Amino acid sequence: VRQKMKRLFAILLLFGLGSCKRASVVTSSLAVSESNELSANLKRIEIALGSSAPEYSKNLSAGATLDELTGLRRELDGNQVEALEVWFGWHNGASGSGCTLIPLGSMTSLKDALQERKEIRKIPFIGKERKSGIKILDDGCGDGYYLDVTSSSPRVFYHMIEDGGQSYYGSLAQFSGFIASCWEAGLFVPNKKGYIDYDEAEYLRAEEEYLDGI
Repeated sequence: VRQKMKRLFAILLLFGLGSCKRASVVTSSLAVSESNELSANLKRIEIALGSSAPEYSKNLSAGATLDELTGLRRELDGNQVEALEVWFGWHNGASGSGCTLIPLGSMTSLKDALQERKEIRKIPFIGKERKSGIKILDDGCGDGYYLDVTSSSPRVFYHMIEDGGQSYYGSLAQFSGFIASCWEAGLFVPNKKGYIDYDEAEYLRAEEEYLDGI
């Protein structure tokens, strides 16, 4: 992943591309209803994994500590993004063979997410959303799903450097509900490498239906 970023950095410097401005981080909190929805959906994921992918459940790491969450706030210029803290407080990444929750989305730790953010902010001509966002799921190639922390109503987005733009997936509560529904519907089958097997057409139909509904 770091080698990929270094190569991209060198290419952009070669072409003399300037850096994009960084967006300011905004403190955000969850309404009671959204907090309850997010907690319920994370529990649904936990239950579904325990039933369909017990080895995944064993790989899930404990939640982030208070010190780690305090470090997150420091990285965000003193701002608290409650949804993000709930996510990493649920499970702070995974160990062993890892845990893929969704196509192009494996569990990542807060430490790795913050380290990547520091590195990506050094690369010119990367969009401000990516430079400010915090990764919540990794796609295995240096990109993945992020939470936009520059809004009082943060949304999840998928970003790939080569594509330039991002695709939005709603709030973290909504996105976690989508993940849970996919596992509950039996769309994903875990394999021994820590990844999931799935029917792409079937998954894309479910994704389209979800996106149309948010």
